[in-house]
Amino acid sequence: VASEEKALFFKQSGSRLKDIDAKVGREVKKGDVLGRLDTGDLDTRIKLQEYALKKAELNLARLKEESGDRYSIESAKLDVLSNKLLLDDLKKEMDNSLLIAPMDGVVTFVDNLSEGDMVEAYKRIITISDPKKLRVYYQSNDINKVKAGMEAEIRIKGQAYTGEVVLSPDNIPKDAHESLKNAIIIDVKDLPQDAKMGDLAEISIPIETRQGVLVIPKRALKQYMGGNTVQIIEGESKKELDVEIGIQTPTEVEIISGLEEGQKVILR
Repeated sequence: VASEEKALFFKQSGSRLKDIDAKVGREVKKGDVLGRLDTGDLDTRIKLQEYALKKAELNLARLKEESGDRYSIESAKLDVLSNKLLLDDLKKEMDNSLLIAPMDGVVTFVDNLSEGDMVEAYKRIITISDPKKLRVYYQSNDINKVKAGMEAEIRIKGQAYTGEVVLSPDNIPKDAHESLKNAIIIDVKDLPQDAKMGDLAEISIPIETRQGVLVIPKRALKQYMGGNTVQIIEGESKKELDVEIGIQTPTEVEIISGLEEGQKVILR
């Protein structure tokens, strides 16, 4: 996914959508207009206010040429300022009715809105992503042990790259977007130039590491009533031992105590 993206939204509620000129996958340039609100007669009001400002400026210029009295000139100056303020407010209202691309990029999200729909202030309508700045993204309900700063090995198209977890459940902001919950994001060093948004990657993150420990196949472990046991062969008979376990993988389990190296474990 892109490491840099911008969400576009309207800043006012209660207005109706006029149109959206954006589709997922479309390349856009900074300054492109991608959406509009229905502003009614705002264009006409702006034009009329431009005329009003021009008239106020002409009146001020006339008074100065005719060496009018100080009161009349100061009053005319105030007319110019007030008309300019009104024009600025109308133009700001027009600017707020537009969704304008703040950077070059690719549209990666468009809300499901139609012409005439009411819009909600500050609700994301469009997302633009920079396809040249990428990170690896993974979402799962089983990543609570992954922490920011952990190293990761990333394989893309069979090639291995080094990465670092920069976002995980332990450091995600409370106001983060829904797509970042139960997710990790990894910065990858020296990504290939042909990597693009949507490419698949294999992720390997060591959560815990032990050296020189006793390990048995997981199918040798029996779990009952919260306890863990293994069966061993001792002479001609079987014997059951209580054990304390440590790290587990899908196929192996670490034995912390209760079993010694060299004992013959019975596999189920």
